[in-house]
Amino acid sequence: MIGRVIQVAVFGESHGKGVGATIEGIPDNIPIDMMKLRNHMKRRSPKGNLTTTRREEDNVIFLSGLKDGKTNGYPITIYIENKDIIRKDYNLDLIRPSHADYTAYEKYENPDLSGGGYFSARLMAAVAAIGFVAKEVLERIYNVEIYSHISSVYDIVDKSFFDCDDIDKIRQIKEKEIEIIDDSKKISINNIIVRARKEKESLSSSVEVMATGLKAGEGSLMFDAIDSTLSRYFFTIPAVKSVRFGKDTFKMKGSDYNDNYFIENNNIHTFTNNQGGITGGLANGNPIIAEIGFKPTPTIAKAQRSVNVVTRTNEIIETQGRHDPCVGLRAPVIAESMMALGLLDIIRSENN
Repeated sequence: MIGRVIQVAVFGESHGKGVGATIEGIPDNIPIDMMKLRNHMKRRSPKGNLTTTRREEDNVIFLSGLKDGKTNGYPITIYIENKDIIRKDYNLDLIRPSHADYTAYEKYENPDLSGGGYFSARLMAAVAAIGFVAKEVLERIYNVEIYSHISSVYDIVDKSFFDCDDIDKIRQIKEKEIEIIDDSKKISINNIIVRARKEKESLSSSVEVMATGLKAGEGSLMFDAIDSTLSRYFFTIPAVKSVRFGKDTFKMKGSDYNDNYFIENNNIHTFTNNQGGITGGLANGNPIIAEIGFKPTPTIAKAQRSVNVVTRTNEIIETQGRHDPCVGLRAPVIAESMMALGLLDIIRSENN
């Protein structure tokens, strides 16, 4: 479970009957637009031949917390059925390199690791659904909006939010098959992923996520700082290995990095937003911008060295299961959902 006032728990397994989540602390009388929710969930769906061949409908069922299309103040529990399951693709005696198989066997006596089990990104479908509810609360009550895009695939880098102030263009990103700002990079991204799949490989990637509307001074300090809190949410996403707020500070001087101030109409602003909207753990009035780095998908079809945990012998593994050659393609909506859950908890904790 994560959160102080907005508490979230996730349940299910990749090849179990389904996945789901419960969220507590959501105020009542918030309309939930089911068509908007379906469109939100489609952003996580497989994208042609660039992603996994597993096809799930991801129909979100509200088991509690909703009455006449609006939240009723009670805990909200959602459930998403698993339908496209192929257990035979997995030799569970062989531990997959850089996957959670080995550590799971060390921690649990009899873990279900088919498709990754509880460690699988399949559970992010539930996070996306419950994160949609958090996004609706942020937009309707607090005027906070969240956006994202794929910031890189291997060595192909998209334009950054730091260099794009066209809010209409930013709002349209979620409608694209490949969620990037610079459409000229689409063909290159498509080609490099297709090549990686043919080579039985996978690719690293990153997603940039941004929240607008937080007022200067919002948030808490130290252990409950906005950046330290959001980091915990982001690192909950499978395959995330790095989180950075603001611009990359490596090889920068203070005079280059510092956000200088000016006053206009008695309001204080900064000329730049190099800190990514957070100063001293608090919102500084600028958009909060973070970049999340994903490791290459560990499940690949290329032959790798492994160990049989039953016979305790060295073996070669060639995983035949379905997987995404690049995690980042379906991750933007997850990054938004996690940011929404974290920010809503920050705001509600401060106002309680």
